[in-house]
Amino acid sequence: MNNRISRLSVHPPSIAVSATILMLFAILSAFAGSVQIGSAQSTPAPANLQVIRKHLSFTVSFTMPDATATNYAVNCSYNQGSSWSRCKDFSSASANPSTDVPINSNSSSLLVAIQAERNGVSSGWVNSSVIAPVTAPGQIGALTVSQHGNSVLASWNVPADGNSPITSYHVSCSVDGGKSWYGCADAPASYASGAAHTVEDDIASLFGGGDQLNYIVAVRALNALGGGGWRNSGALTLYNGPESPRNGQSRWYPHVGLVLSWDIPSGRGAPVQGYNLNWSLDHGASWQRRAYMSRGSNENVHINAANKGWPYRFALQAVNAVGESEWMNFPRIDPPLKQPANVAAIATGDTLTVTWTRPVGWGETIAYDIVCSSDDGQSWTECGSDSYGYQNDQTNVSFTVNDAGAAQSSLVSVRATAGALHYTPWVNGAVITSN
Repeated sequence: MNNRISRLSVHPPSIAVSATILMLFAILSAFAGSVQIGSAQSTPAPANLQVIRKHLSFTVSFTMPDATATNYAVNCSYNQGSSWSRCKDFSSASANPSTDVPINSNSSSLLVAIQAERNGVSSGWVNSSVIAPVTAPGQIGALTVSQHGNSVLASWNVPADGNSPITSYHVSCSVDGGKSWYGCADAPASYASGAAHTVEDDIASLFGGGDQLNYIVAVRALNALGGGGWRNSGALTLYNGPESPRNGQSRWYPHVGLVLSWDIPSGRGAPVQGYNLNWSLDHGASWQRRAYMSRGSNENVHINAANKGWPYRFALQAVNAVGESEWMNFPRIDPPLKQPANVAAIATGDTLTVTWTRPVGWGETIAYDIVCSSDDGQSWTECGSDSYGYQNDQTNVSFTVNDAGAAQSSLVSVRATAGALHYTPWVNGAVITSN
């Protein structure tokens, strides 16, 4: 055994080793100066996170500072953030990304977190606030209905949305006080509280008979889960047209004729727009349309009839956007006829000339009847025809009867007439024989 004692020597590093160490240090320093660990190009976190719950899904939307292709991860938590699960991954190049995310249950509160990733570099997570489960919308408030012309308008207050946007409003209507219902015009999700919404645009079509309807409107809000509770309006009475005109008056005026006047009736929900005027020339046995008159500030009309002396009968009907009223008959009024005066006759051979004076200032008389008597009024016969028309304004009227029998008369009689049922008393005159 060699008993040499090995001596451990510690040698200083050689010049070559030292140079190697210095070179490595320089390389590492240069690398660290150009690429700093942990300071690579960062990915911005999403901002303005919004989550809209829709029963078994939700819509997540947010903003990014630029429109660049980016991947996103969406995590969900149903226990206030104690645990998370991946709900969805998606990509978007929009500066305002949005996506729908399905979920398994509507029974729990929801917490959502989102993370952006670009080129393998992820942003931090951004959490939403806690989103309660979706419920049906609340009941609408302050429902009112009103008539506007031929339409029904409804307004109400928007209810709580049940943690999910209202999608529409369902509207039902009843014309029998709520015994039966039918769908009328639904309202969109954009409806604003207090706005007037047309639920019926043709009231007239609702009437199958009868004069009035007991109209009720019911409204409820809908969201992704379903419908809220119904709210019924109070009853609105709808009428099949306005009331009839009232207090009809008929007056005759010299040189003018007949003037009709009346009181404006109630439109019963829709303003009176005008009137239908009918007249009869046979005492109401038959009628014909005289005119439609738009409503004016003073309700009256001048009847400038060509034959002013006829016994016209008039009836008036009010009209509005819904329909027409019952007819109102004006009081019967006969034209004011005045008796002829100064009746006389001259017989010459086989000719009898009858004369009389027409009352001055009256233009209503349209005809005269002439009869003759050869026994001093004990009996009378027609002198030719029984009616002769004189419709001009002449004062002294003369009519010749070419009849030998009439020329033998001792008396003539004349009356003014305006139709078969309206005439003046007879006025007699003596017959003078001329040789």
